[in-house]
Amino acid sequence: MASVNLLLIICFTFIFSPCISAASDSKGFSTNLIHIHSPSSPYKNVKAESLAKDTALESTLSRHAYLRARQQKALQPADFVPPPLIRDKSAFLANLSIGNPPTNVYVVLDTGSDLFWIQCEPCDVCYKQKDPIYNRTKSDSYTEMLCNEPPCLSLGREGQCSDSGSCLYQTSYADGTRTSGLLSYEKVAFTSHYSDEDKTAQVGFGCGLQNLISSRRAVTAGVLGLGPGQVSLVSQLSAIAEFYYVNLLGIGLGVEEPRLDINSSSFERKPDGSGGVIIDSGSTLSIFPPEVYEVVRNAVVDKLKKGYNISPLTSSPDCFEGKIERDLKFFPTMVLYLESTGILNDRWSIFLQRYDELFCLGFTSGEGLSIIGTLAQQSYKFGYNLELSTLSIESNPDCGL
Repeated sequence: MASVNLLLIICFTFIFSPCISAASDSKGFSTNLIHIHSPSSPYKNVKAESLAKDTALESTLSRHAYLRARQQKALQPADFVPPPLIRDKSAFLANLSIGNPPTNVYVVLDTGSDLFWIQCEPCDVCYKQKDPIYNRTKSDSYTEMLCNEPPCLSLGREGQCSDSGSCLYQTSYADGTRTSGLLSYEKVAFTSHYSDEDKTAQVGFGCGLQNLISSRRAVTAGVLGLGPGQVSLVSQLSAIAEFYYVNLLGIGLGVEEPRLDINSSSFERKPDGSGGVIIDSGSTLSIFPPEVYEVVRNAVVDKLKKGYNISPLTSSPDCFEGKIERDLKFFPTMVLYLESTGILNDRWSIFLQRYDELFCLGFTSGEGLSIIGTLAQQSYKFGYNLELSTLSIESNPDCGL
């Protein structure tokens, strides 16, 4: 397969916003990313939004534990059990077409897992999905992958060889969802909001023949894994690092205010490879080391008390009575100071409206690895040049609330 200089640009928006991704580089691929509850999503469900907010913390902490284990090599690839992708219903979807003639499908985007898979007909066990199920027998660009090919060999225990020499895969997730089938090649087209021309590539994917889905998971066609494994779509198109790291130097509350008293060493990677700060599409909340979290939380609570007469709940110290839209007008901007730029977080990125009259912090505490979650990524385009290992960040008001 020919090498491709891959530029992946992602723009995230949250709950109520239409979500668009952008990429304009002719050598890269792009795809529109749609929040599962945005007006552009075929899976939008207003009633599910309260569940999304209620479980955001639990889901983020679960994912943080998984990513730390992966970072520290505590889990070997063959033993990975990927975390629930959209347990909190705060997922982003990618719309793509597969096969010739093409079948249009929606898949869950995940930078924390590797395998790109969808349901395939004829299948032994298929769950109901909103899109038409892709039929491999009706596509003239479909071919099965052989078990001696590198992507198949990289599966370890999750890969097997059929009697005919085809590669068989199986994978499962912590929420009970699992899929198995044929690792195959197919023509996939990615649609960009910024271009009339689709980008097409022949890629390896999991053709799911036996698929069981958690009742809590949205019934999309499958998962688009953008992790570091050899079977990952991104890895097939270009070499990438283990995670999408950024150099976070400090945090401020108020654009004109001095930075908070945080030792920048809290964000540095350790000699054993642990620590550091990553951008992650599967974590709703951001996670900071405990010593950083305490400083940032105290600064935010101090502003709430003195400027808005709002105090934390005794039973839930990270939550407050009120509404973000009504009660937090002109709240100071939080600045994440990166090596060459900064990410500005307004009130909608600092807090999460959990219930009608209850909002909570949009960040939490976790040992080791720090994560900039999707809440903090709102209104920005993140450009990953995977060949040069560089990240560009650009404000994108069109993605804002």
